[in-house]
Amino acid sequence: MIREHSSEPFPRELRQQLELAETKSFTRSAVLVREPSSGLWKVLGCVLRPVEEGAAPAAVTYEYDDAVLFRDVLEASQCISFIEGLAMAGLTIAARPVQFDAYSPAEIVRVGVHNYWMEQAGTVYTFSPKTYNPMPHERLLIAGAPYYPDPYEAAKDWLGLRVYHGSSDGSNGKVVVLLPEIRGFIDDFRWTSDTLELRVAGTAKSSEKLQVIGAFWSPAGIKQLAATVTDGRTFLQIAPDAQRLELFVLGDSGRFYEHHQEQVGFGPEHCRFLGARSQLSETASLVNVGVAKGECVDVEFKAWVDIEGQLKENSKLMQVLQTVAAFANTSGGTVYIGVDNHSDVVGINVELAKSTKIAPDEEGARRYLGALRTRMNDSLRGPVAITTGLADLGGKLVAMLHVMSSQTPVSIGTECILYARKGATNVKMPPDEWHARAEKAPWES
Repeated sequence: MIREHSSEPFPRELRQQLELAETKSFTRSAVLVREPSSGLWKVLGCVLRPVEEGAAPAAVTYEYDDAVLFRDVLEASQCISFIEGLAMAGLTIAARPVQFDAYSPAEIVRVGVHNYWMEQAGTVYTFSPKTYNPMPHERLLIAGAPYYPDPYEAAKDWLGLRVYHGSSDGSNGKVVVLLPEIRGFIDDFRWTSDTLELRVAGTAKSSEKLQVIGAFWSPAGIKQLAATVTDGRTFLQIAPDAQRLELFVLGDSGRFYEHHQEQVGFGPEHCRFLGARSQLSETASLVNVGVAKGECVDVEFKAWVDIEGQLKENSKLMQVLQTVAAFANTSGGTVYIGVDNHSDVVGINVELAKSTKIAPDEEGARRYLGALRTRMNDSLRGPVAITTGLADLGGKLVAMLHVMSSQTPVSIGTECILYARKGATNVKMPPDEWHARAEKAPWES
C-alpha cells in the first residue's frame, strides 16, 4: 500500500482516468444523515466505483426520518462534475442539500488485491470535509425499506466496502472513489519449489513491455527482483526463508500499475504469495511423512484416480471409496493421490492433462479435488468428514483426502457392507461387528 496526497483538490490522474473512461458508468452509493443540532444533511459515507459489465443496478432511494440511503448510476462526465462540486456550495445528493466543503488535498492510496476497500488491486481516492461531526445512532426503520439498527450498520451494508469498522471507520464522512486497476495487475500465481510464477493481465499487456520489479527480505538481507513479462507471465526466484516481499508492475514509461507488499506473520489476507508457499510447504511435509510411513492403517497411496464415468467394481475410484469408508469406520487416515504403490511421488500433473483435460497446475488440481470430493459425497452413505489438501513436491502435485473417524457407520451406496482398516488393507467387517456398530449409532436417512 502506497499512500500520498494530491497537490490539487481534484487529482489530475483521477480526472484523466475518468476522461479516458468516458464510455463507462459508475455506481454512486451514499448514506446521508441529518445532524441533530443543526438539521443539516451530512455524508456518512459515499462510494463511487465502476459498474461491472452487465450489472448496472437500478437507482433507488430509501428515506428515513433522519437518514437516506441512495444509489444511482453516473456517466464518467457526471462523476467529474460531482467531484468538482464537493468543494463548492450547493452540493446535492438525493435531492438534498449536503454540507461537505471538501478541503485540499485529496488522499491517494495505491493498493494490492484483497485490500480494505475492494477485492481488486487499484487506486483509492478519498475526499474529506473540513469538519465532520459524530453521527446519530437512531435505528433506520420504516415500511418498505431495509431495516438497520443504526446508520453505521446501514453504511456497512450499503457502501460495499470490503472492510468497515462502524463508527470508528476512517471512511466515515468522506467520499471515496474506487478505481480497480485494469491496465496491468497480477491476476494469478503459482509456486514451483522456490520459483514464483506470476500471471499478469490487463489492457497494457499487449501494448507495453511490462516488468515486475521489487525485492524480498530474508535473514540474509534484501535481494533485488526484476523480470520482464512475456506472454502474460514472469518468473521470480525467492528464497525459502523470505519474510517480506514487495513488487511493482511497471509499464514502458516507468509508471507502476500495481503495487503489492506483504510480510509473513500478518495473517493470510496480507500474505498472498509467501502465505501460499507456506501452506504448500506444510502440506509437502505431510506428504513426506506419509511416504516415510508407507501404506498402513492410516495411509493409502494411489498414483491416480479417474473420477469420470460410472462407478465400477474394481476401479480406482471404488478402491478409494472403500478406503475412505474403512478409514471413517476405523480411526481415520489419509489417501495420497500422486504417490504410487512403491511410495514414489509421481504427481498427478500428467494425468490431469490427459484424462480430465484440466490444466496441470495448482488451480486445475484444486478443481479436480473438488470434483473428487463431490463423487465421494454422492457415493458414500453415512456422515463422513473429508478435507482436501494439495502439495507441490518439486513440481509434482500430490492431492490428499484427509478422513476423520466417524461414530456412525459409513458404507458405499446401497451396499450393506461395512469396511474397516486392518494394517494396509480394507476388510469387510464380520456381521457381529457390523451389527454392534449399527446399534451404537443408528443409520441416518
